[in-house]
Amino acid sequence: MKIPVQFVPQLKNIKLLPNDVVIIDRRLLSFRQVKSWTANSIKYPVVAGESLKDIKKFPSHMEKILRLTNKISPKELRFVVIGGGSVGDFGGFIASVYKRGMPLINIPSTWLAAVDSSHGGKTGLNAAGTKNQVGSFYPAKSVYVCKELLFLQPRERALDAYGEVVKAFLLDAKLSRTNFLSLAVSEETLWKFLKQCIEAKYRIVNRDPKEQSGIRSLLNLGHTVGHAFEVVLKWPHGKAILYGLAFDLFWSEEQGLITSNDLKNIVNSKVWKELFHFQEYQKALSFPSKRIMKLIQQDKKKTTSKNIRQVFVARAGKPLLETIPLQEIRTEYERQQKYFH
Repeated sequence: MKIPVQFVPQLKNIKLLPNDVVIIDRRLLSFRQVKSWTANSIKYPVVAGESLKDIKKFPSHMEKILRLTNKISPKELRFVVIGGGSVGDFGGFIASVYKRGMPLINIPSTWLAAVDSSHGGKTGLNAAGTKNQVGSFYPAKSVYVCKELLFLQPRERALDAYGEVVKAFLLDAKLSRTNFLSLAVSEETLWKFLKQCIEAKYRIVNRDPKEQSGIRSLLNLGHTVGHAFEVVLKWPHGKAILYGLAFDLFWSEEQGLITSNDLKNIVNSKVWKELFHFQEYQKALSFPSKRIMKLIQQDKKKTTSKNIRQVFVARAGKPLLETIPLQEIRTEYERQQKYFH
């Protein structure tokens, strides 16, 4: 699959057409440059967040969009989705089912979406109290990564992306040879490495575009326990994944898969020291293992009711994917609880 990503300095470098249906995080319209750039398109502003993806609200959204576009030939329509992860999931699903599929353009507005969720073709709605139970694989025709748009975000949004960037560093041999971990945490550092991070993700996605072989499960590094941290602590996704990565790294050392020296090179790096705080990790491990396991058992990455795909790390750039009994996660979680307290 050709990587459909274009990097542009300003929004004006992206051409919007009069018949483009622009599904956009409404907060972005408060920025003068965004408002003027979208002035001549068909705008559908939405409130970002998981409630946007509620399947019960989907029929109402679909009817409104159909009314907006009822006088336009489907051959003249494109769906342009501008926002973070929830807006991307929602807008991508709309594009995939409207008249059995319309051209989709993704323009991530958050660093996290630019690094991760805008790539790989996954869309999703939430149902039965669980995330992304209804969805499709529907890659965008183009993804525009716009520096001007990303730099409108507060610094906290940049920090939230670092969990996924560190994950990419640990997964990808080419990226792991860079000096990323030794540089200061900043938006400029993210922008410098963004293209390499995206390419690293596509190197995995292109080997398993529809999650059939299992290779794509490598992208779950840090996510199994990280998602549980995200729920119980109400942490931003990127922060939760960083601490989920810590769990997997410490487990990899316990298994004898990564040497203590290689682990020290990671946890003593400038990026890791700035983002990882031991007291926060203790807090993450303070919840009963029964509660954490209940959340993990709801996770879609299970292979059977008793097994799950787990990603370990042998060294930066060399992940190891194994199918293990769920009980082993509980055992390790309880071990780390005792060890770090």
